[in-house]
Amino acid sequence: MNSIVKWIDSDRFDQMLLLGVRVLFAFTIIVCLPYFIWNVCRWLFL
Repeated sequence: MNSIVKWIDSDRFDQMLLLGVRVLFAFTIIVCLPYFIWNVCRWLFL
């Protein structure tokens, strides 16, 4: 239990968390951006 707490408090966990947030953010942008552009173009031209 104590080693788990020590591992969670370590810098490696912070780096993994930051990397996970970056990957999730990039994935959200890649997925949502074409859909957003498509909706804007459809709204402008129709």
